[in-house]
Amino acid sequence: MTQSTDNRNGSSSFGILFSLALMVLVSLGSTVGAADTQGRPAKDPAIGSSGPGKPTPDTAASVFLGPMEKASLVLITDLENGKSSVTSTDSNGQYSIAKGLPSTVIYVAARGRVFDLSSGRMTDSTVILSAAQVRGVADDDPQVNILSTLVAARANALAGPASRGPFARIAMPSCIRQAEQEVQDALAVALIEMRQDESTLATEKDPRADGTAGQAQLIHVSMVVSEVASARVAKGTDPAAGIESIIEDMVQQIANLGRFESSLVQELRAAERNMNAVQMLRTLQQEFGFGANLLPLYR
Repeated sequence: MTQSTDNRNGSSSFGILFSLALMVLVSLGSTVGAADTQGRPAKDPAIGSSGPGKPTPDTAASVFLGPMEKASLVLITDLENGKSSVTSTDSNGQYSIAKGLPSTVIYVAARGRVFDLSSGRMTDSTVILSAAQVRGVADDDPQVNILSTLVAARANALAGPASRGPFARIAMPSCIRQAEQEVQDALAVALIEMRQDESTLATEKDPRADGTAGQAQLIHVSMVVSEVASARVAKGTDPAAGIESIIEDMVQQIANLGRFESSLVQELRAAERNMNAVQMLRTLQQEFGFGANLLPLYR
């Protein structure tokens, strides 16, 4: 089989899974439509201390950069049997998977509006961020962010039809490992100052884990993405679609090629060079209560 055929098959498989997640998330939108999703998400260090649907700080996973608002939908799919469940983020942009999920391969898709670090505001644009995880009974819930989204896209493309169904447990572990390395390599080429961290999976990079290399890398990439979106807006792109467009470009290219095209690499490098990282980190600290520890890296 030729490489071009592999890419088409992988892209098709990813497209099917992504489209399915989108359709389910859209159809279930009414289930949280009455929730308070206006304005910026609130800082609340004590969120989730009690009550249903409120993750505790010890077990909650973050959906970072994309759906960082209360009641953004999160779809959890067992790729082996196709069964899905739905939850939503709390006011800190965190979610948790119901206990009792057996050891399996899961795909998490979260849809919500984007908080733009460059402008410091919640936009009207919505994106789907995702994560693919080989999950044991005792594993933490996967972090969902731009890095996990790129890895999930590439892993699904590599596995092709085996990314779901009875062969998922066989195909996906090796595909996820390969995707992790390819995403790291692609970002190392695209971002000159990317914070290196090869010790953790994308689904383990917690934006709230102050002082970790995973946090530093995730937030650095996220700031660059916000800066690219801002630059695209300046060129006439709809302000609400700036982040949506850059995430879509990154996802499609990493899924199909395992790397970023040269034009996108240049765009990412320019954004990395021009971004006001200090102001973005101050905004992050003000709005969400974390990120200030990274300030010395950018002064």
